[in-house]
Amino acid sequence: MSKHNRSKKTVLMLAAAGLLGSAALSQAAEPLVQLDFNHDTITNVGSFDLTGLGFSDAQGDAPVFVDTGINGMKAIKLDGTNYVNTTTQTQALGISGAASKTASALVRPSATGNYALWSIGNCENLQDFTVKTYADKELRAQQWGSDFSTSVPYSIKDTWGLVTQTYDGKTVRIYYNGQLTGSNNMTLNTGTAGTIKAGYWYDYANSFRGDMADFRIYDESLTAKQVRRAAYDLGGGLFTFKENIANGFGVGTDDGWYAGCGNTMFYTMYYGDIHAIRGGAESANQDTASDTGGAGSDTYNGILWGQPFTVADDTQDITFKMAGGTFAAPDTAAADNGTNISQLYGKAGMVLYDITDGKFLLDTYRCSSTNNNQTSELKTISLEGLKGHEVALALVDFAVGSWGMTTVSDINIPLGTGTFNNIGPSLITETLAFNFDTAGDWEGWYEVDAAGNRLDSITNFRFGAPGACDYQIGSNFITSNSPNGGWDAAVGTLRSETFKIDGDIIEFMISGGAGGDYGFELWVLQDGAEDFERVREAHRSSSNNDFEYSFWDVSDLEGLDAFLQLRDNQNANWGWLGIDNLRMVDFGQVPEPSTWALLLLGTAGLLAVHRRKH
Repeated sequence: MSKHNRSKKTVLMLAAAGLLGSAALSQAAEPLVQLDFNHDTITNVGSFDLTGLGFSDAQGDAPVFVDTGINGMKAIKLDGTNYVNTTTQTQALGISGAASKTASALVRPSATGNYALWSIGNCENLQDFTVKTYADKELRAQQWGSDFSTSVPYSIKDTWGLVTQTYDGKTVRIYYNGQLTGSNNMTLNTGTAGTIKAGYWYDYANSFRGDMADFRIYDESLTAKQVRRAAYDLGGGLFTFKENIANGFGVGTDDGWYAGCGNTMFYTMYYGDIHAIRGGAESANQDTASDTGGAGSDTYNGILWGQPFTVADDTQDITFKMAGGTFAAPDTAAADNGTNISQLYGKAGMVLYDITDGKFLLDTYRCSSTNNNQTSELKTISLEGLKGHEVALALVDFAVGSWGMTTVSDINIPLGTGTFNNIGPSLITETLAFNFDTAGDWEGWYEVDAAGNRLDSITNFRFGAPGACDYQIGSNFITSNSPNGGWDAAVGTLRSETFKIDGDIIEFMISGGAGGDYGFELWVLQDGAEDFERVREAHRSSSNNDFEYSFWDVSDLEGLDAFLQLRDNQNANWGWLGIDNLRMVDFGQVPEPSTWALLLLGTAGLLAVHRRKH
């Protein structure tokens, strides 16, 4: 059974055991109220026994139910003359006063205006807790005295969206499709006598118009990660890169993006005026000027991997806004056909990676139309023909020089698009991870002679220090250049200890020569074979001291014993290589139930202790 099939089987087993529901994936948050319309009835499947649950219609009409097309759920149609009524009061639910609370609903507005999604509390000073679909791209939090509006990057009308409102005793926050859109600090005093109504506020004139499903109330303030997970459970999400930005810098790990090779340059991406992230460590004063190259501007390169998902609806398009440098489209007829990154060298932009087939979908590559980082353009990537494939967006930057950067923001994966198996960034396996930051620490590596015999010491390889190259990751790297200053003189073979392949890719940073009698290699022991054989080899794309990002797809080699080898048999010009930040990454790993709490700790916990179970 292939790795991807095995992962899918694990998902099905966990789902059958009831372990993949939103509660399990959201630190066991349990809704008090969860309105279900799946059987053409109005039923509360939450933990609290609502009183007076029913349907009110000014014209006496019966409720109408429609399919959402998302996870098999049904919704109820509301038109401003009807709503879902209860006689349950906030005090009974334990959410009155300044108590923490969350309300959410899956909605498809047919009209926008002063139309409320729900009414929780009294319509009096600071005693109301509701959200209104206020305008085409605007949600409004209603608190009768501390109202505030939030901006959504795309129209909320006639499209399914998850709207969530939280209060933690200090701050009201509004989320759309898992993304924080706005907040306001306040001391909320939701009254004790106010009742709970879905699709209604104050009177019919201010009530919701559109379809509503899965209305929920919690007696706690859901975290940003729990809200994000709820959107993932509905098959999509919005990414504006706003909620975890501190002092204008940083990509939060809760957003589900993984900087290749642990590339800190991507973790400190510039947060520009167009609310975008840049492919490289751009300085703030370059926001309005053309970049001129050199260390610190356009020289950095790498990949920022997006949250992997399995396509469920291939009629959907991924939408985003983009600006920055413009580059020629990659050669889609190239011999490698996207199976490596060679066609993306010299470019910066967004592209879809097909994890199932192990290749970039080169026809999905998008970059700015003009070298102008002040005007963002709307771009789309079609998922046509990818149903059942596991994919991930990749923000790439392999461009050096003026306009060798890109900005991307407001990435929208429509709800119902896919299945998001894992939570947070892609997982790094413990089997293989080397950053070479401690000079002289050769643990896991040894030198061999021409016959492959292990030598007692390492003499032809050394640790390179910062400053030796324009950019490397961390404090040091390993290299096959001469420790005596001859640069190209040393020859030899450095080998890693044997490990088992248990991920999708092996990624690394590489510098040095572009080709010759040397290379960075992967050797594996095929089933039934007596000897290891070389199956992958890498050089830098062009001879250069600077490091560039590269990786091998190894999903077809899962379970095999392997070792890495830095082989240098050439002492001529550019006869050396440098290697830094080796990682084996599993895009689609599905953790065991006991590891969900670990995953919620974030990337640091993953790097420290997570290992795939066999």
